[in-house]
Amino acid sequence: MPSDLNLQHLQQDQPSDEEEQIAALSVFGAEKQGLDAERQRELLTGLVQDREQRKTYSLRLFVLICVWISVVFGIVIAHGCESVAFRLDQAELVTLIGSTTVNVIGLFAIVARYLFPNSEVRSSTRTGPEC
Repeated sequence: MPSDLNLQHLQQDQPSDEEEQIAALSVFGAEKQGLDAERQRELLTGLVQDREQRKTYSLRLFVLICVWISVVFGIVIAHGCESVAFRLDQAELVTLIGSTTVNVIGLFAIVARYLFPNSEVRSSTRTGPEC
């Protein structure tokens, strides 16, 4: 019965369904680990980029607010000096000071909230069990 021996030999060389599933799972597991590592690298890259942008934009915001307040302060000083021919009505001066204060505080609050979100907002935008 040499043909039976050859048939048994071929059956032994072919992997069983269970072995194929184990091999497929190990390939899937390796692929998943690779994707997880890539995801972690992307998250780290994003965090580094966020930090650099925070530094850049917070400095720009600070300079903008300082210049804005300096210009308004200069207008108030010019209004108060007798030797400078610059006059504003009382209502105009109050409106300038009030609107500038509101604009500066509003701009600062909006940009600061965007650049430095609280942890609840930040954690809700991330997905995955490891975050």
